Amino acid sequence: DVMQVDVERFEQIVRQTLRDASTADIPPLPAEFLALLENYTPLLPEIPYEDWLLESRQRLADLYIDGALYAANALLIRSEPAQAERWARRALESAPWLEEAYAVLMRALARQGQRSAALRIYETA
Repeated sequence: DVMQVDVERFEQIVRQTLRDASTADIPPLPAEFLALLENYTPLLPEIPYEDWLLESRQRLADLYIDGALYAANALLIRSEPAQAERWARRALESAPWLEEAYAVLMRALARQGQRSAALRIYETA
């Protein structure tokens, strides 16, 4: 009797988690939030330039990037730098211009004792 659309669920959970973070001392990382980000794929990628799809596709891509960056920051706060590195890299895969993602990646690498790698990322950025 109830139908769920994965895109709507993605938007709902990611937006709710980002909203909840503004009032939390330790940023929440619900399992469903991470699972939705983990399984994210671009909306209808086989239809590359359909006008009716561009706005929705960009909105979801931006939300994914915000979620991945949030996850990276939250994992740094939780002292999980290896996982923070992973999410920062995912954010950079989708948005290689994002300075904040480079900063999180450098901090994650430094906290893992990989200072040379962090400096290489700085040079890349």
